[in-house]
Amino acid sequence: MTTEVNLCAGAKSVKTEMTKRDLEICRILKHKLISLGLVFVGIDILGDYLSEINVTSPTGLQEITSMYGINIEDRILDNIEEYYKVNA
Repeated sequence: MTTEVNLCAGAKSVKTEMTKRDLEICRILKHKLISLGLVFVGIDILGDYLSEINVTSPTGLQEITSMYGINIEDRILDNIEEYYKVNA
């Protein structure tokens, strides 16, 4: 999902695929974020660069659900529950 400005400021979501660079940024961040107990965050990528990590208010769930026709909220909660069962 890409936007021209922040969703909370009125931007429109656009369905897109993650790039190799997007996936690389996620891979680099993953272990550090998990080690801090942050298992559900939102990240903002502008071009090829990480611009922000949203730990208190990740947005975009409603947009993902409507664009892709999946219940992303249930999937996220199931993954968080499973993570804490394994890592308790």
